[in-house]
Amino acid sequence: MRAIQLTMQQAILNKANSRIDFTYYLKESSKRKRYIVSISEIYKGPNPSLQSNLLTEINKALSNANFDSIGGWHNKEANVYCLDANIHFNDIVKAKILAAANLQVAIYDDFENKVIYVND
Repeated sequence: MRAIQLTMQQAILNKANSRIDFTYYLKESSKRKRYIVSISEIYKGPNPSLQSNLLTEINKALSNANFDSIGGWHNKEANVYCLDANIHFNDIVKAKILAAANLQVAIYDDFENKVIYVND
C-alpha cells in the first residue's frame, strides 16, 4: 500500500466532514498574525458531509487571494459546525471592527488559543 498525498481541498473537506476544529493557513505570513476574523461563511449547519457542493465552496474560498486561512469549529452546544474563510490581524481593535461589521460574535486569539467576544 502506498501513501496518498491529499490536496489541501481534500484535507479541509475531510476535517469539515469529521467536524474537527482546525485552521489551515493559506499564507505563511498569516501564522505571525494574532487575531483571526471570519469574513466569509463556507458552511454552517449540523452535518457538512450532507452538503453536496462543499468541495466547490472550499475551492472558491481557496481561489480568493484575500483570505489568510480557512477554519472550522464545532459548536457542540448548538450542534452546529461552521467552516469559514478568515482574515488575520495583529491589531485587536481592527479585528473587532471587522468582526462587528460582518456580524460576528467573536474573534479567535491564535497566540493564546482562546475566543474573544466582540462586545467584551
